[in-house]
Order: sequence, then C-alpha cells, then structure tokens
Amino acid sequence: FWSTMGVTSFDRSKFFSPKVRQVVKNFGPVTIFILLTLLNHHPWFAKFGIPTLSVPDGFQLAGGRGFLVALNAISVKTRLLC
Repeated sequence: FWSTMGVTSFDRSKFFSPKVRQVVKNFGPVTIFILLTLLNHHPWFAKFGIPTLSVPDGFQLAGGRGFLVALNAISVKTRLLC
C-alpha cells in the first residue's frame, strides 16, 4: 500500500522531468504489483509464509455452471424485458 501511494504521489516531486514523473505515476502501481508478485515466488521469501490465493488450472464458474446460458431456457417475458 505505502509503496503504491508513494509512486502515485511521485508526480508532485521535483525529481526528473514532468514526462518521466507522469510515466512513473501511471505505470508505477502495476510495476510494484508485478515486482512484489515475483518477489513472493522467490525461495528466500517463502519462509515468511505469506498467504496467496489458489487459482484453478482452467476457467470455471462456481457450482459447475456453464459459461453460456441457453436462451431458450429463459422465459419470453424475461427476454423482452431485457
């Protein structure tokens, strides 16, 4: 949080040119997110035991539902209201 706030407020500092400050402000939060994700995968950092979310191998919806809805299964009234 603090690193992202520092990067976004970087545009008000007197360091570098205005264009560089704007680029750091725009891409800084994403860069910090990626760097901290890579750091979390480092074996040395694993000893801290930071919890991460489990991501499934494939795309799936909750409850085993299908991604597409059969339009014939929706009542005519509902389709017309949409």
